[in-house]
Amino acid sequence: MDQVQNMELSKDQIIQELIALLNQNQQKEAANDVFEMVTLIDGMGKRLEQVTEELSSVRKQLEKMEQDGKLQCIITSNIYELCQRSGCKNVIELHGSIYHNICQRCGREYPVEYIKQAHGIPVCEDCQIPIRPGLFFFREMVDSQLVTQAVEEINRAEVLLLLGTNLNSEVFSHYIKYFQGKYLVIIHQRSHYLDDNADMVFIDQPKNILSRLS
Repeated sequence: MDQVQNMELSKDQIIQELIALLNQNQQKEAANDVFEMVTLIDGMGKRLEQVTEELSSVRKQLEKMEQDGKLQCIITSNIYELCQRSGCKNVIELHGSIYHNICQRCGREYPVEYIKQAHGIPVCEDCQIPIRPGLFFFREMVDSQLVTQAVEEINRAEVLLLLGTNLNSEVFSHYIKYFQGKYLVIIHQRSHYLDDNADMVFIDQPKNILSRLS
């Protein structure tokens, strides 16, 4: 394994090596999958605008990588559609989205603004029953189609970027085991004992590394 803190190559040299791997993968028309792990939010009361601002640089960099053909898919547990709103096309949202809220009786959809402005539990204007958020809550089973999609993307990828999390992630560890490709690259701020299982590790914020890849 090549770890940034314990190797002779400089960070610039490592980044150039990673770019070469991505370009090589692009030439083979193989899939590059990115796991984007958003920093856990301290309570659902945290403002969406603040979350968007914190992650704006990362999502813009991911968009550019997708446009350049270096990125084929993003698999995320983020519920705010940040990648889509930055322009990314192929995004798998494992935990759903706050922007898709539906009445389970009549099927009417409601925007997130309606949910935020509701007094108490938001209910359907027509049916007067609680509106179901388009999310998968804790201990709920994730959509099997999303799981299948994620597994297929990971299984066919040659390069897998794991951003902002580690191989012991409660969410993503179940999916990483399906990766059969050549290069597993981790970019996170704190070293982890499982980092040795990766081909390359950057101990840094994802935005600082992605800006040099895009």
